[in-house]
Amino acid sequence: MTGASTQAGGATAPGTGKGSGRFFRRAAKEAPVSSRGLTTRGRCLLAGGIAAVACAIVLDERDLLRIGVFAAVLPVIAMIAGSVRRMRLTASHLVSPTRLDPGTVGQVVLSIRNAGASRTGAIEISERPTPDLTGGVRCLVPPLRPGDRAQTDYPLLAQRRGRFMLGPPSVRVGDPFGLWEDNRTLPVRSEVLVVPTVVDLAGMPISTGTRSAAADRAMSGATGGDPDVGIRHYRSGDDIRTIHWRASARHDDLMVRLEEPVSHGGAVVMLDHREPAHAG
Repeated sequence: MTGASTQAGGATAPGTGKGSGRFFRRAAKEAPVSSRGLTTRGRCLLAGGIAAVACAIVLDERDLLRIGVFAAVLPVIAMIAGSVRRMRLTASHLVSPTRLDPGTVGQVVLSIRNAGASRTGAIEISERPTPDLTGGVRCLVPPLRPGDRAQTDYPLLAQRRGRFMLGPPSVRVGDPFGLWEDNRTLPVRSEVLVVPTVVDLAGMPISTGTRSAAADRAMSGATGGDPDVGIRHYRSGDDIRTIHWRASARHDDLMVRLEEPVSHGGAVVMLDHREPAHAG
């Protein structure tokens, strides 16, 4: 169940029982996408009122004229009142934990703050779903006074690994009669990282040897003082600075140093060939 709460002031207060987290914010270089105007109900009421006034004039019906004038004036008043009101809203996400594993559950706290100088109406907050992570959120919060903040939270269920983006949130503010509305998208997006699950390995295969590939190629003719230096026969194109002169004198042929050390152990490379393990 999604809950919403309001809190005065400019600081965010996470709800009870929420784990540690941190804000992820991306500065937006563009203004919020917004649209303001009459709703479908308001346009229909305005058109019906105008039609009723026209019919009343033709038919000389005073009662119908009063009803038509009232129906036509009400959307106009709502439009004027809504156009005069200026809202400034800011949003932020609080993601906890900062990283998820596939199959684990996290939480997002979406916070909306009234940064303007006037009181807002009731605000409808919505955020679209993110596939394989969350189903989004949609809720209604009470009017906010200047500086007040409203919060709502929703869960995250990581289904596959990857990098996901939350948001941007959309807000809608309308009049009590539903005749006028202000829709805007706040430019806030947050990143959620789902990392691969760490699995402890058991039953490691028996190593086939303790020497590296370079040690297998190294010849036993390396002289004292260079215990970790392997040598091989000179090949056309080898840098002359890599010639091992002591070994060349010993073998009566040009010998070249091997660059890699030969005294270290090997490495085991394991491949997970299970198809479901690589989904996504």
